Amino acid sequence: MKATLHIDDAAQRALTKFLFDFDAGKAPDPEVYAQQCPDEESRAKFRLALKQYPHLSRLLTQGRMRRERIGPYRVEGRLGRGGMAEVFEVWDNDLQRSLAMKVSDDVRINEDGSIPPGMESRVARFLQEAQITGQLRHPGIVPIHELGIDGSGRFYFTMQLIEEDTLARVFRNRQEGKSSWSDMRIIEILLRVCDAVDFAHAQGILHRDLKPGNIMVGQFGQVYVLDWGLAKFLNPEDALFLGSRLDLAPDGFREEGSGPAPSDELRPLTRDDQVLGTLAYMSPEQAKDREHVGP
Repeated sequence: MKATLHIDDAAQRALTKFLFDFDAGKAPDPEVYAQQCPDEESRAKFRLALKQYPHLSRLLTQGRMRRERIGPYRVEGRLGRGGMAEVFEVWDNDLQRSLAMKVSDDVRINEDGSIPPGMESRVARFLQEAQITGQLRHPGIVPIHELGIDGSGRFYFTMQLIEEDTLARVFRNRQEGKSSWSDMRIIEILLRVCDAVDFAHAQGILHRDLKPGNIMVGQFGQVYVLDWGLAKFLNPEDALFLGSRLDLAPDGFREEGSGPAPSDELRPLTRDDQVLGTLAYMSPEQAKDREHVGP
């Protein structure tokens, strides 16, 4: 049972002030607040009390106290970066939970809703990834919680935070003799991946970048197929079309029934002859750039 930490009034006041400023999105230095305590014993209790908060302890250890906000979420740290987006761990203060957030860091729409020239396909691919992942409701596919636009014009979407290993790391640890995973356990993982991909195919969607690095596995058998950014609709009519301008409602998205965005030209997100994916894991027909790629 965890012991209750007793701190003096001065340390409590400093802690309360720090947490208030922290939740307000400021960038407080904990040592500034510690110095408000009258003696070293009180300052030590303040530092120890601060570490009792799970969503702060890692940031304090790493010395990262800069508090950036994206939409209503507070950034806790960067988890990774892809070709056109960054992934952050963020804190949802309303529901008191950590989430993962993917942000289109190199594409920002203009104030009038227009898309910078040449960026239409990047915006469309980001939106399509969020929409595809959000529509694939399956235990093996990470759920999407929200799609939004922040104050600087960047698109983002939030999803369940997965703090597990990739299948690539499992394979590497097994090869180096650092894993106790049996062949049967790995086969069970692969079967779960097949279930998730089969479900996507039944919905008319191809992943097109399925590889061990895009599969997360948990200690208790959880399996998630991630990164649907290169996914393709089997039926071209289902694909996202995007013109040169987004007709934005006051909250950042088109109001229901408002019709298509005005544009001189509508263009498909991908062409049938595009080759996308990771070469080492492609199917032969995908690598050969055939016109039709199917499940």
